[in-house]
Amino acid sequence: MRGRFMIAEKRHQGSVLDFLRDIRVLQIVGQIIFGIIVVAALAILWTQIFSSLEAKNLTPNFDFLESRSGFVIAEHPDWYTTNSTYGQAFLVGVINTLRAVSIGLVLATILGIFIGIFLLSRNWLIRNIARAYVELLRNTPLLVQLIFWYFVVMLQIFKDEVTIPNEGIAYIPLRYITYVLVLAGMVLYGRMSRSPSRLGMPSGAILAIILIELAYLITEPAPLLFPAVGFLFLLGANFISINRRGYLLGFGLLAFLQWLASAVYVIFKGLSILPDAEVLPLETYPVFFISNKGFVMPEILPTARFNEWLAFAVLGLIVAFAIWVYAGRVTETTGRPIPRGWYAILSIVGFSLGGWFFVGTEAPPEQIPIVQDGEIVYMDRVSYLTSEDATRDEKALYSVEPFLVLLPEKPKFRFTQGTQVTPEYTALVLGLVIYTSAFIAEIVRA
Repeated sequence: MRGRFMIAEKRHQGSVLDFLRDIRVLQIVGQIIFGIIVVAALAILWTQIFSSLEAKNLTPNFDFLESRSGFVIAEHPDWYTTNSTYGQAFLVGVINTLRAVSIGLVLATILGIFIGIFLLSRNWLIRNIARAYVELLRNTPLLVQLIFWYFVVMLQIFKDEVTIPNEGIAYIPLRYITYVLVLAGMVLYGRMSRSPSRLGMPSGAILAIILIELAYLITEPAPLLFPAVGFLFLLGANFISINRRGYLLGFGLLAFLQWLASAVYVIFKGLSILPDAEVLPLETYPVFFISNKGFVMPEILPTARFNEWLAFAVLGLIVAFAIWVYAGRVTETTGRPIPRGWYAILSIVGFSLGGWFFVGTEAPPEQIPIVQDGEIVYMDRVSYLTSEDATRDEKALYSVEPFLVLLPEKPKFRFTQGTQVTPEYTALVLGLVIYTSAFIAEIVRA
């Protein structure tokens, strides 16, 4: 018995020694000891600093956040003034950071994906331009790029105010409608048909559009030749190999339909069904303003019914996420491809439009109370909200829509409406987007 006890004791001692010799145990013990030393050192350092400051009657605290800041922040909300506290100034900085990150992340991702796709292009020119873009921006310090965007682009290039689009009347030729309809039909045909010739039809149609527009720029009678050329291409497509047939079909079909649309237009114009013009006039208003004073864009103003509409939009996002997950599982299980992206987008758009319609069904008051000269006067809601006397708060309170898009307005020298961004902030966002997109493009390529 005694021998067995001694053997068991030796085995127990050996297991303890093996446990202490384990490298994983030693690493854990070392980390614990190091953590204790760091905490003890920080505690001693904090005690010494606090004692020294207390001896000088300087107690560290955060009471200064309630003190008046007294300085101006260029990019600030309406509620921030020089009389605001340091805590409010810190909050403004956090808001500006989140705005730059949220906007810049989306734009940089979109731009980076496109540049990454261009890096994989078979076209030598596109591929090398994208490569030069990535290599140049990745190897240039961000600070240098920010200085370039601010001092060169914002302050020098945009000395004069630039509007997008220009104010006036834009004339859209009716033949552009033919181009859009034919291309849309070819894309739809390509999705529904299994014929190999469908692949070349959009490319042939695009070539026809380019040649037709060049003919219109050179001389007016030249486009009259395209119906004959297009008809010959349609006939010749039957005698060409199937790989080139779609290309010729697309070219000939668009050229022939462009002439046919012109002929139908002449007939309808003679019957007074269409206006006596070959263009569609469209009045345009400036939406974006860019100058060395900053960037101005439309302002989204939530109304009193915004929360009701937002509930529908959030519900659409939840349904879209559920569709995305469910369709993904079905595809993994059965191997059957499901266009879950399109279904998710349709869900979001459908719920958003349905919420907009549902919120708009609530009948608004015909007369609204307005304070004029200290007296309450009831006026017609529609006529007052469309007048210049209506304030932002009144538009937000009595509008039927969930939100309003307010275009920038500049009566004299300053903008009275629209979201204004300072040139410094604009240069910062542009620099971050361009710089980050180069890294995203390289990730996409890899």
